[in-house]
Amino acid sequence: MLTSNLPFPRGGTASDFGLPGVTTSDTWLDKWEGQEFEVDDTRHGTGHKVRLRIVKNDTGAVITPANQLLRFNTNAKDFGRRIAGVSNSKATVCVPIDDEYNYNGTTVVASPQTIPDDDLFYVVIKGPNYVMTDAANVGLAAHDNIVSDGSTGTMHKTKALAGEFSPGTIDAATVAEDTAVLVWVDVNFKTGTTSGVGAIGANVTSVVETGDGAMHKTVLTLTAVSITTTDGSDAPNDAHWGTLPLYTFPEGHILFHGSHAVFPLGLIVAGEGGLTDTADLEFGVGTTARGNDTNFALTTTEHNIVPEQTGVDLVAGISDAIESSVSTARLLSDGSASATTANLNFITSDDADASASDTLTVTGTITIVWTLLGDD
Repeated sequence: MLTSNLPFPRGGTASDFGLPGVTTSDTWLDKWEGQEFEVDDTRHGTGHKVRLRIVKNDTGAVITPANQLLRFNTNAKDFGRRIAGVSNSKATVCVPIDDEYNYNGTTVVASPQTIPDDDLFYVVIKGPNYVMTDAANVGLAAHDNIVSDGSTGTMHKTKALAGEFSPGTIDAATVAEDTAVLVWVDVNFKTGTTSGVGAIGANVTSVVETGDGAMHKTVLTLTAVSITTTDGSDAPNDAHWGTLPLYTFPEGHILFHGSHAVFPLGLIVAGEGGLTDTADLEFGVGTTARGNDTNFALTTTEHNIVPEQTGVDLVAGISDAIESSVSTARLLSDGSASATTANLNFITSDDADASASDTLTVTGTITIVWTLLGDD
């Protein structure tokens, strides 16, 4: 059960507040290991809660806090309770150390308190927390899912890829190197599947892969993703259109079992260019990317994964309802010669909806359940 009554203050260890001359050991206060506590965010001013977990330093050495990502011991019953060291693999479950260890009030501590071997301290399971960036070539966009660099416990210079474990999402874009930046931590202790997965599109915010070597469930998240839209070359006859590559499946024959797309109320937003504030839009997900075409409807393969949803109405440039669509039939796609790609396609319903190129900013989730049957 979550509680806000911390057994020892943030920024300290259990031995700091024990009896004088206390001696830690492998079993000392072991009943506290893994307990979670929910406290107010007093560091970042977000108004959110921070979920802390008590863990034991089981590295055999002193830990010097540096806003790093830590990995658990994998011995029986130690996972989630004991820390083995800094994260050393992009696929390994990792958690950030509580950033209060690197602060004294509002001041960064030049020489933070160390955490003795066998002592208890806090890591963050959910909520805002600082994590240190890589030492070089950092290029992270806002809301990118972070991943460990795989050796030093800092976050990698680029976002997490399929099959890699992400402990959270970066709050704002950054190119800062060797710098503590704000991350929205949400550790779910699931690494997902790494067998036979595909590759996410460059502008997709995050992906969660579950399943096995036979059945996959791919959940793609778009968070304030901008899609460039283009007016038809023959305006009276050609729809205004935009497309975004979402996911490229492994090469071979792909059987789609089912799919779904949803964009919550108000999260399809037109730019300030050619789209009118009252435009009527249509969207779908298909194996073909939309291009200039002489029609005001998506063609068969432009919405054969997620069927076309019509009547996406904008009011003051913002979608006025929850917009969703779900597949009703299975689909077999031959990606043996060239791998199949899922593309999110948008068009306008008629010529009056747009007059020049523009953008759509979208936030939503696309879920696809699929199987790779074989190649060639």
